[in-house]
Amino acid sequence: CMPQTREHLTLLELLGVSHGFVVLTKADLVDDETLELAEMEILEETAGSFLQNAPVVRFSSVDKRGLEEVREALGKLSIESPSKDIKSPFRMWIDQTRSTPGFGTVVTGTVFSGSVSLENAVKILPAEIKTRVRSIEVHHHKTERAVAGQRAGINLHRISVNDAARGMLLADNGRPSSAPFINSALSLLPKAFRAVTNRQVVRIHAGTAMAAARVFLMEKDILKPGETGLVQFRMNAPFPAVPGERFVICPLGKHSILGGGRILETTREKFRIAKAHFVLPYLQNLQMDNLPGALEKMLSNQRRRPLSIWEISDRTGILPEEVDRKT
Repeated sequence: CMPQTREHLTLLELLGVSHGFVVLTKADLVDDETLELAEMEILEETAGSFLQNAPVVRFSSVDKRGLEEVREALGKLSIESPSKDIKSPFRMWIDQTRSTPGFGTVVTGTVFSGSVSLENAVKILPAEIKTRVRSIEVHHHKTERAVAGQRAGINLHRISVNDAARGMLLADNGRPSSAPFINSALSLLPKAFRAVTNRQVVRIHAGTAMAAARVFLMEKDILKPGETGLVQFRMNAPFPAVPGERFVICPLGKHSILGGGRILETTREKFRIAKAHFVLPYLQNLQMDNLPGALEKMLSNQRRRPLSIWEISDRTGILPEEVDRKT
């Protein structure tokens, strides 16, 4: 699959992957000269990507060569990689649901952010069904708390197995809430088979959720392969994804990824060209992670009523304490 390596790396970058290393497998089947040629090809393919200058480990599952090097590289990578977000509100994408006799409904997934403890109040999005945590298991061991990055099974109080399903989000009871409109930075893959046009309907995938959405381009009428632009996804129903979430899009009726990006803001306001001179500078600041600039633009645009710190945090994904500091 070497001819598609560049496209795969671009897609991983769109999903927020920034660290890694390369394992050159089946090293026992060829001589050293062939392995050196393969390494040179790998270095050429990864140049300019997040894997540029990353270690290339020769590995064989037959004679175990490279096994210790792989372990060392994994250990180093775990130290260099950003730590999981345990300060944000709790979120866990549901990927499995089951009903256990004597216990009720158990949902499983990987905790995406924050933490959850026994008896915490939580809700299922987008249905907005409120419940509480009866018990927690992490890797088949009972525990009182699960944190971001851990695989967890959570037993929910008085919830039917029909109330929760793959693609739903288990979240902190206070925040966040689902919204019908999603403002995002969308990048198309350089080799995407087609452009994205204004008002085109696509499938958006975020976490374990998938839904149809109509794309409204904010800066141009067409987004070509390799280009990045600000867009608003208009959903048929509230979607559980929140700011900061990574996503990919596919055309309807075709199993091919067109591109992806990052959700900048969830909102209940439709994007209008008449308001572009207010909205675009604000979203551009969010896109560049310029939090002071984004907050300044948001507050200057909000003239009808004041916004609470929690409302700003819900819309932008910025932690409440960070909002308080920047304002």
